[in-house]
Amino acid sequence: GIFSDEQLDWLLSDLAEVSTETPIVVTTHIPMICTRTQLIGSANTPNVANSATIFQMMENHNLKLILQGHIHWTEYGYVNERFHFLTGGSIAGNGWKGRRHNTREGFMLLSVNGEDFDWQYVDHGWESERIKRKLNEEVVG
Repeated sequence: GIFSDEQLDWLLSDLAEVSTETPIVVTTHIPMICTRTQLIGSANTPNVANSATIFQMMENHNLKLILQGHIHWTEYGYVNERFHFLTGGSIAGNGWKGRRHNTREGFMLLSVNGEDFDWQYVDHGWESERIKRKLNEEVVG
């Protein structure tokens, strides 16, 4: 993915109207920052290609949190004591086939209080038939 020129222009214009002290949360489907490439060894990165442009635009602003998705597993990171990123897993897990890289099917619950936030991943309890069979085989076998 990529942020279009139109989106970048909009963000630049919006940031011009916002105090540099105002806490900012960015939400995007495709990750701006992610460990997928390192974890699975693929050269095919799921990151937004021009994320660095957004980070440069935010350099003098109070970026607090990036909420993102796409890869269907949870990630949390804190970058340079400056901002956090949180990748939200998936209701469908691995395309309704079970967990994706140990992340169960579920959703992210985010609580915000002023400039502070807390999160938890909520497993909604669904198990794929494939996983149920495997668990049953382990118990029986």
